[in-house]
Amino acid sequence: MARLAIVAWYSILPNRYGGQQAVHSMLKVAAVQHEVYCIGTSVDIRVSKPDNYIPIFAGSKRELFSIKTYQKLRRVILDKRIDVVIIEHPYLAWMCWLIQFVHPIKWGIHAHNIEWERFKNQSAKGWRLLKLYEGWAFKKVHFSIWLNNHERDSAVQSWKLDLSKCLHLLPLMSPKPLIASAKEIICKTHQMNTTDTVVLFSGTLDYLPNAKAVEWIYDSIAPSLVTKKDVQILITGRLQKNEFQYLKKLQHPQVHYIGEVDDVDAYMQAADVFIIPILDSSGVKLKLLQALSNHTPVIAFKSAAHGVPLTYIDQAIRIIEDGNTAAFIAAILNAPQKPIKIDRQFWEKMNPEYQSEQLSDII
Repeated sequence: MARLAIVAWYSILPNRYGGQQAVHSMLKVAAVQHEVYCIGTSVDIRVSKPDNYIPIFAGSKRELFSIKTYQKLRRVILDKRIDVVIIEHPYLAWMCWLIQFVHPIKWGIHAHNIEWERFKNQSAKGWRLLKLYEGWAFKKVHFSIWLNNHERDSAVQSWKLDLSKCLHLLPLMSPKPLIASAKEIICKTHQMNTTDTVVLFSGTLDYLPNAKAVEWIYDSIAPSLVTKKDVQILITGRLQKNEFQYLKKLQHPQVHYIGEVDDVDAYMQAADVFIIPILDSSGVKLKLLQALSNHTPVIAFKSAAHGVPLTYIDQAIRIIEDGNTAAFIAAILNAPQKPIKIDRQFWEKMNPEYQSEQLSDII
């Protein structure tokens, strides 16, 4: 059993969004066989924290370049006699690389996506420099853990990595109990008929790929459904950043912007179909897996399904070529009936016991 630290420089509490959920999955997997510490940010004392939670970060991007932050991290690793360090994303790689010279640790990166490609796709500044740094980081680690097997394989090829040290682990997920009254409750809440076809899109709406998906729903999907008055589209998710507030001004009589909800699972179970009209292939779309776990069929663009194993779920998901609006609408109108059935083998690689064995083998 190792003394293992998982390091996240950004807030992972409360556990609400995709990136946070991926970190918590890793915490659960590691805790099956190891003594786990979570090194994270200072949080509200009212928020429930994982066991052995050690706050050293303030959540500022400046800390990624700070010698003072390096010293804090090194002190915790020395004081707790940590054997293995897993950092979320590659940004703190330089700190772990230096720490290994004063304390014998094995360290690795939990890669949610290839960061430089995500930056480039969103026209973010500095992606060329990040590409150089990220390649250096993955060449220096003892191991890496990837959410998306296609991105792992791309990194192995581009940066000449050892595939045996690059592990693919999907976020933890399992089928949820059916909520028989979910549709009735949600339809009553939002003044819809239970006979309506409820279409749901949910995600972090102030994230550019998701914001573009919302625009596409209003501009392309909804206008094509005007003759189908019994089709109602619900949109849920966080929308806080100023540059995305324009989404609230978009209107269509068959689209209901709801905002962030406490229980997205209830909305997924109420929906007749969950859609992912996202043209971004980075990472793994956790909401896709979450919708399937709530027994709801999924319609997704090919890019949005990137990294999700389609074996055993071909009857539950429809993959549409990117940008094909007509095919996407046809799939919505001819979606599989609920509740969908998925072979238990699909979920086997997303349980903590299985993943714990894989993790222990690589560290």
